[in-house]
Amino acid sequence: MEKQSNEYTQLVALIAHNLEPSLDVTGLQSHCQNTLVFTHTLQQTSTMIMDYLFGLMIVDVDLNGVEILTIAKRFGCMNRNTPIVALVSKLKFDQAKKLIAEGFDDCLTKPLTTEMLDQAIKFWQKTEGLEPYKKAIETVLSKCNNNKKLILSLYLKLFEELPQQISNIEEALNKKQYKLAFDITHKFNGSVKICSLQELQELAMALEMCLIQRNYAFADGYFLMLQQQVSVFMGYRQPILGYLAQMQNI
Repeated sequence: MEKQSNEYTQLVALIAHNLEPSLDVTGLQSHCQNTLVFTHTLQQTSTMIMDYLFGLMIVDVDLNGVEILTIAKRFGCMNRNTPIVALVSKLKFDQAKKLIAEGFDDCLTKPLTTEMLDQAIKFWQKTEGLEPYKKAIETVLSKCNNNKKLILSLYLKLFEELPQQISNIEEALNKKQYKLAFDITHKFNGSVKICSLQELQELAMALEMCLIQRNYAFADGYFLMLQQQVSVFMGYRQPILGYLAQMQNI
């Protein structure tokens, strides 16, 4: 497949929808630079999931979404590790938590617009290896007079702290200790800002704002996105540290 840009590779997304009038199929297809595959029945969707590999699946829960989820997560299915997003008519309080507990990776509310689709694809698209992190490291280097030893120590500390901070935020949110959740998120935000990790910083800022405004339903959604992105970042721990260690010898 051709690359969409230097930063992202093209993604093939499955959109399983029950064909409500609110779905602008033509508009979505013409706008999106990626490949969209639409299905409208449980049988069509299950066949596609078993026969073709997707980079993202958006599944209408009104189209027997839980059964589609079960099929996708079944052992031996090629899409077992593909992100699957629930599409719901109206997102009620705590519904996102329930759907994610069942196995969905995120939730979107109908109607599915081009803007929502763009955001979802950008969020789940695979980046080209270390490139985004290399750019962040270059930015930090320019701010600290090319002090490579300092950069290495910052990232070592970051890899040590972020998983515990995410765990502490989750615990505080579950206990409805929102002031504590805000304080930990604010500290998290400061750490990723120092390391120029913009995507993590933006999600942390959004979570902070939700907690300030007491918009706790949206806070849960932003936390889940932040948790996912920390997991992605931690998956690059060894390559990033190897790159930083190599820099010390240049």
